[in-house]
Order: sequence, then structure tokens, then C-alpha cells
Amino acid sequence: MILFLWLGIRFGVPALAKMIAFRLPPAAFTLAGQQTLSFLDQSLLRPSQLTETERNRLLAHFQPVVQNHPKEKLTIQFRKGGKIGPNAFALPDGTILFTDEMVKLARHDDELLAVLVHEIGHVVQRHGMRTLIQDSLLGFALLAITGDVSGSSELFLGLPVLLTQLAYSRGFESEADQYALNYLRAHDIAPVHFARLMRRIDSKMKDSPDSEAKKWMNYLSTHPLTEKRLRGFEAGQTQPAD
Repeated sequence: MILFLWLGIRFGVPALAKMIAFRLPPAAFTLAGQQTLSFLDQSLLRPSQLTETERNRLLAHFQPVVQNHPKEKLTIQFRKGGKIGPNAFALPDGTILFTDEMVKLARHDDELLAVLVHEIGHVVQRHGMRTLIQDSLLGFALLAITGDVSGSSELFLGLPVLLTQLAYSRGFESEADQYALNYLRAHDIAPVHFARLMRRIDSKMKDSPDSEAKKWMNYLSTHPLTEKRLRGFEAGQTQPAD
């Protein structure tokens, strides 16, 4: 019985969450994205202080990637991160947020483009929603069956916390890594750009004297990078998760 329960939790629940996530109506993802963005804007983020020129340059650089993903309905937005520092979030509805701090830390626009593609990997694989579904499996199962989103908004209340305070699983990170590497290689963009920015963020956080800031989630907190994964980007290939 113990073995049966363990197998169900370890393999059955994630498999069922994935199946449900790919069967939810589009309105569910729109609602989840809107609620998450509203929470972030009210509690953690502030309006971007990047110049219009900077934002337009990056949006133009990202545009080919966005156009290559019409099904995901991607939109790129910028915010001042404050305590959460250099970060990026992929919301379920295809909204991807970059903090000013991450933009300022990048030395090449392709470093940010590599992060964008990694985040798109999370959107394509519906990782944020799958994580939430695993915590509220029964409610989402009913939503997938009925397709009625109107009375289910409370199911999405935990998503902002999940996206900002919990790391994706190793399996999810491996999927997003592989997606990013496949795209970058196919479009002749050096994957090493991703690793360079991650190492720079890591160095900045280690050198920061602000202990309070370290309590908040920077990109490496929500997307933990091991040396194994960094070597994968520097070599242009991923390694399987342990």
C-alpha cells in the first residue's frame, strides 16, 4: 500500500496534472495570467524605469521569437523588480515579464533573448499551471471536464506565490532548457549567452551586502542552475536531470 501510494504521488499525479493542463479552456489561462500579473503589480513590482528606446530595442529584438510562437500569444512586459532583483516570469497566458534589473545586468541582447526562449519553454509545456494543478488536482479536474471558468477563480489564487517563491522542478527545468537549446541552435544563436547571464547574476547576488535582498527571489532562486546545467548551455546541449 505504501509503495502504491508513493508511485501514485511520484508519477500518477504529475502525469494527470499534465493531461489536465493541456485540456483546460483558454479562458483558464487568461484568468490565471491576469490574476498573477495583478498580484505582482500590487505587491512586488513597480512600473519600469527603462527608457522607451531601451524597451523598443528589446521588443524589436524579441519580435522574431514572438512571431515564431503564434499559438502561445506571447506578450513581453517590463517592470522594476525592486527586492526581487534580476528576474523574469512566464505567466500561464503567455505574458513574460523582465525586471529592469535583469535588463541592466545583460551585456548583450541575445542574453535576454536566451532567457526569453527558456521562459517560452515553460509556457509551451504549461509548467506554471501544472504546478498549480498538482496542488489542487480535484478542482482543476472538474474545470477541465466542465470548461466553466466563471466559478473557479479561487483555484488560481495560489499561482502568484508559486511563480515567485517556488523553484520549478528539475524535470520542468530540463524541459525548458532543452526547448531553449533546440531553438537557439536552430536559429544560430549561441546558447552560451544564457550561461553568461546566469553566472553574472550569481556573482552579483553573492557579492551583494544586502542580506534582505538575498531573502527575496532572484532568477537563480526560482530557476536554480547547477554547474551541470550551465555546462550544458556552454556546450550547447543539456544533461538529463538526476
